Amino acid sequence: AIYVTDDNASQLINQGFQTGSNVNTTGLVRTYYETGRDMSTMQATLVPTLLRFGDVFQYYLQTSAYPQFIEPLTSDQFSALRGTNLLNFPDILYTDGAPVTNPVVLGPLQVGLIYIIIVTFFQFMWFIKLNTIIGKATDAKDYIIYRMLASQVTFLFLSLAFTCLNAAFQIPMNNSWSGGFGVMWMISYLTMSAVGGANENIALIAFATLPPFFGFWLLFFVMINISGTFSPLELCPGFYKFTFAMPIKNGYELMKVLIFNTTRKHIGRQFGILIAWIVLNNLLLPFCLIFFAER
Repeated sequence: AIYVTDDNASQLINQGFQTGSNVNTTGLVRTYYETGRDMSTMQATLVPTLLRFGDVFQYYLQTSAYPQFIEPLTSDQFSALRGTNLLNFPDILYTDGAPVTNPVVLGPLQVGLIYIIIVTFFQFMWFIKLNTIIGKATDAKDYIIYRMLASQVTFLFLSLAFTCLNAAFQIPMNNSWSGGFGVMWMISYLTMSAVGGANENIALIAFATLPPFFGFWLLFFVMINISGTFSPLELCPGFYKFTFAMPIKNGYELMKVLIFNTTRKHIGRQFGILIAWIVLNNLLLPFCLIFFAER
């Protein structure tokens, strides 16, 4: 946002020139942005643009606005200005509403999200032998229930480890909610369960038909989740709006709310999308297990 804090700023300054009185111009023109909403875009694009805007603003004050104020003044009025602050051009006040003071937050918000996808694949591989043993000892219905519960318990503990690692590196978690550790754990769990359930279903189909396909899927799933997540979708072609439905994007936005206390306007939708992925994955899991068993 770029805004003038006084509705009559020009009139206020003009009166100051005519009467030779001081005018408080501190913060008269302000900019507001939040680095925490999009760290890479803010630093690479938005902040330099705002600084450039400040230069242009000063240039037009010097070459256009102030000469118009000074031109009609009498010599006595101009002399009276020497003791005022009006001849100092007002600076723009820059306000970062969600500063990123600790670069360590890039860990969970960038590389950490990629690892969430990859680790959920490995958890499937870790338990293949155990799942085979239990599958031979139980009937189909009990085995399906076991697989659903086992996956969710695994994601719960993996997400706890992910959250503990972030806490060890002193990632701030209480800026938005008290008990932020628990909120971070639940966000991580929902995100991990959403991507992990999809990985598990595809793995069952791939290993029953064409095992190398899963390598393609893993790379593809990382790309479609990450490509739009770390880019400003408002500035991207409309094609990339599918990213709003991706689990990593919604987990990323929720983590930013937690860590930087950014707007909570969309958290209902973001939690809802993650839960929808989990429900869909669990509905498809029995069919994928049956397909795998038949193959």
